[in-house]
Amino acid sequence: MTMLVLLYIVLAIVLIIFFSFLCCRPRLIKILSYFLETFIRIKGCLRSCCERTEDGQVKFLKSLRNLYHRVPVSDEMIIVHLSGKVGGAVGEEVLLTNGTRAKRLPLASPSEVNSETNKEIKKEEEEDKETNKEKEKKEENKEEKEEKEKDPEEAGGLRQVPSNRVRREDLEAYLNHVVRRGDLEAEFRGCHDPRAYIATQGPKDYKDNTIEDFWRMVWEQHCNTVVMVARLIEGGKVKVAQYWPDVKKAQVTYGDFSLSIVGEEKELDYFIRRFTLTHAGESREVTQYQFIAWPDHGVPQAPFTFSLMTLEIRRTEITGPLLVHCSAGIGRTGTLLLVLVLLDQLDSEGYIDAPASVALLRQGRPMLVENQMQYRFAHQLLLEILYSDVTNYPVSDFVNLLPDLDEEIKVQYKKLKGTERNLSFKWASKPAHARLNRNLDLLPVDGRQVLLQMVNGQAETQYINAVRLNGVTQHDAMVVMEHPLPETLPQAWRMIYEKKVSAWVLLNAYGEDELEDFPPVISEGEMDLGFITLTLDGSQSKDFCLESRVTLAPVRSRYAVAHSVQVLQLAGWRRGSELPDGAGNLLALLADVHEIRRKAPTSPVVFSCGDGCTASGLAAALDVILMRIDLLRDVDVYRAVQALLYERPQFITSFEQYKFLFTATAEKIKMNPKEKEEEEEETLIKV
Repeated sequence: MTMLVLLYIVLAIVLIIFFSFLCCRPRLIKILSYFLETFIRIKGCLRSCCERTEDGQVKFLKSLRNLYHRVPVSDEMIIVHLSGKVGGAVGEEVLLTNGTRAKRLPLASPSEVNSETNKEIKKEEEEDKETNKEKEKKEENKEEKEEKEKDPEEAGGLRQVPSNRVRREDLEAYLNHVVRRGDLEAEFRGCHDPRAYIATQGPKDYKDNTIEDFWRMVWEQHCNTVVMVARLIEGGKVKVAQYWPDVKKAQVTYGDFSLSIVGEEKELDYFIRRFTLTHAGESREVTQYQFIAWPDHGVPQAPFTFSLMTLEIRRTEITGPLLVHCSAGIGRTGTLLLVLVLLDQLDSEGYIDAPASVALLRQGRPMLVENQMQYRFAHQLLLEILYSDVTNYPVSDFVNLLPDLDEEIKVQYKKLKGTERNLSFKWASKPAHARLNRNLDLLPVDGRQVLLQMVNGQAETQYINAVRLNGVTQHDAMVVMEHPLPETLPQAWRMIYEKKVSAWVLLNAYGEDELEDFPPVISEGEMDLGFITLTLDGSQSKDFCLESRVTLAPVRSRYAVAHSVQVLQLAGWRRGSELPDGAGNLLALLADVHEIRRKAPTSPVVFSCGDGCTASGLAAALDVILMRIDLLRDVDVYRAVQALLYERPQFITSFEQYKFLFTATAEKIKMNPKEKEEEEEETLIKV
């Protein structure tokens, strides 16, 4: 019943509204519009209150919390701007609706207000400018850093000139450090007279003949000195045309230029030629230096002979620019120019800056100093030129000076062994080579190892624990290796055959109980070594050594030629001893080695001992010292050892060994007190 009543009431309300709408429609529409507009406003307010802040909180609720948890107002006055409609006396305190006490201050004039406003605006603008400047500076630094990381050629090269100034007092330590550093890439990616030097390619005589152009340039630029850092033929290819006459052919003509040779001198690894150049009835003298010991690939392993030529050039009275060329006129040419520029810089400024000098040289000719090897060699050359005189002594004075050199010898040894050497042994440390080494701590340095011919496609057949050493004037003049293991003895003899070794020097003697681990390298009669057979041709015993001659012949090859080699077994140096029983036997043996080398100047000599280091390093160092004495009439133990430590850093195992080199050298000099000062006639090396 109740439900029925309610239904009637609802129906009545609906009917009333309906009839009201029909009767009063305009007014009803206005009422409904008002309620709708109010509803929309309320909805907007609710939406605004429900918006969230950056930290995710509802704004309306956050405001309520802040109001509820408001910090009590302190006694400190807070200055606020009040509306102009709010009255009150100056200095009167006002309580704001939020509970804050304010103090009424006198109102500034419009001009003052504008002035203060402008000051604030100006201050903000200045702050913005400072901020922008800092941002721009950071961006510039970032771009500059990225630019420096690029190659100069790619990055424009000339905008950012790298710099690394080294003062004279720090120079020797710096050069020693740089030469032994493995990684120079960052510095490499990088003098006062811009016309002091000319870098050019070597003249050609095929297709387009450029010899006449070359001599025209010499004439027009008033050059009196030409440096050639190449051979005429390298690797079977013509690198540079012979643009001068032979000694036998006194004069040649190139277009309008006539050239006659005045003289030719052969020095260590370089020639000095003097010409007379004639043009239009006028004659001038021109000197040419030609360095002939730069290998076809890479750089000279030792800078000694190149330094001699460089010093000779610096002593020459040069008029006009110095003209330097190789084949392409960039790599070797740039290396020499860099050294000359740095030496000039050191003389005039007291420091060197190699990266900046390379960059400046490249402004004149791109790609001068082609690679990191050449850049490193330039530093080696500087080290040799600037500091070799510090450690060498005239032969005539050495014996008398030796008693006073004890402290100096100690300093030299400490310096040699304390210098960091960044060497790698990746090839020798391969797992396949482990069984072929006596000691895994004594491995061949990468780049100086001896590579044998591969057998049956097996890479490990190329390996032997041996390193190549340079002499004073000969590359790879020596090979040092450990005494062969029973399983590596055929490898050792195969190396002797393949490298056409002239003499094998066995420095250590072994006891009967050691022969199983250190087998004899020669047996009576014939030895079958797999791919090679060894025949003993005869032996003779001397006071200081046993000398044998053997013949090596390849198996299964009717075309290969047999090779003869001498084997010298030193007496009196037991394995494990740092020093021989005396210097006399070793000096006598090395005298025999020098005689063998004189007969076969291009063949290497092999030194071996128990570990390939202790005795071999000492003998090889003494051999280099004595060769230098023969050629240059001076003693430089320090430089001899320093060069060998590039190849095997473990050489010269103690101070006693280093001092032995001095005493043995003095003993050798005493043996020949009346030795002639003149050098023996040298073997002529073909150009």
